[in-house]
Amino acid sequence: MNTNRYVSAKATILIVFTLLVVSSALDMSIISYDRTHADKSAWRSDD
Repeated sequence: MNTNRYVSAKATILIVFTLLVVSSALDMSIISYDRTHADKSAWRSDD
């Protein structure tokens, strides 16, 4: 049966896509941006 080949190919594509998304998200430094700009975005003023 060739269904196992299709399943493993889909799994491989999914893993590679997930790794690309995670690595690009880490390059954007969203977490470090929030830490360095916390004083501007973490709280609201009533002004």
